[in-house]
Amino acid sequence: MLHEAVHIGIENTIVSKYGLSHWTKERIVDQFMIRHFMDVCPDYRMQSNAETDIDIIFWEADTWDNLPERVRRYASR
Repeated sequence: MLHEAVHIGIENTIVSKYGLSHWTKERIVDQFMIRHFMDVCPDYRMQSNAETDIDIIFWEADTWDNLPERVRRYASR
């Protein structure tokens, strides 16, 4: 349920706005789940077929506070 809630939360403001692929979207959601909900979902596993190129945006410490901007920069490259 948490995974799907994150999808809903980013669909209009990030995914649709920047035309992200399905697997890039899945990678963002997986990254969010791993970083924010591991205490609630300790057995959560990232999907192996997701696009990993997006991982570069998570190298910045403030990515989650500025996710739309980080994705915008990634999508415009």
